Amino acid sequence: MRIVATSDFHGTLPEIPECELLIIGGDICPVWDHSMQFQRDWLETTFSEWLEKVPAQKIVGVAGNHDFYMRDPKGEKLVKLLDWVYLRNDFAIIDILDEQGNNTRLKVWGSPYSNKFGGWAFMKSELELAKMWDEIPRDSDIIIVHGPPWGYGDGVGQRWDSLRQGWTAEHVGSTSLTNQLMYDVWPYLKLVVFGHIHEGYGQYEMKNWKMLNVSLMDSQYEPVNPPIEVEL
Repeated sequence: MRIVATSDFHGTLPEIPECELLIIGGDICPVWDHSMQFQRDWLETTFSEWLEKVPAQKIVGVAGNHDFYMRDPKGEKLVKLLDWVYLRNDFAIIDILDEQGNNTRLKVWGSPYSNKFGGWAFMKSELELAKMWDEIPRDSDIIIVHGPPWGYGDGVGQRWDSLRQGWTAEHVGSTSLTNQLMYDVWPYLKLVVFGHIHEGYGQYEMKNWKMLNVSLMDSQYEPVNPPIEVEL
C-alpha cells in the first residue's frame, strides 16, 4: 500500500502522486489572510476542488494552528462535508482495496492540536495535551497530529555548536506526546505523521514505527519539500 503524506500548505496546494491513502497534517489555509470569511470561501471552493482531483483512493487529515475557521463549529461542519475524512481528536476506520480486491483496514486517529505558543488556533498546555494523547486508541495503526513530538522533527534555530563540533537546534515539540509514545503501548502502530515545524521536514524513527514531518513549506514559507511517500 502506497501512502503519501504532506502538510503545511499555507494555501499552496501540492501535486500529489497516485496513492492508496493521502494524509494531510494541517495548516491548510492560506497564510496571507486569516479572516474567517476568507478561509471559509477558500475551503469551500479552492481546497474542495483540489480534494476532488487528488489521485488517492482515500484522504484523511487534520487542521493546524493557522486554520482558524476549522476551529469554529460551522467550519468543522463544512470541512466534514468535503471529499475527505476530517479528524479532530477522533479516529476513523479507513478501508483500502488493492488491485486484487483485497481489503486492508486501518484505524487512523487524528488531532489538530499542538503545544502552546502565541495566539494561534488549536493549542493546549502540555497538561491538557497529555490527557488528550491518553485517549488515543491503543489499536491505532496511524496517528496524525499537527504538532511534532519533542525531539522528532521539531528543531528550530539550527546552529553550529563549536564545542560539540556538530549542528544543534532548539526542540519545541510536545514533551507529553513523546512521553506517551515512548512509554505507552500501541502494538499495531505503523506511522506517526505531523508537520508544523517547517525546518523539521524528514523521516525519523521511534521504536518500530516511522515518524514523518511532512511540511511542504520550508522556514521561508517556500513550498520546496515534496510529499513523503511510504510503503505500508
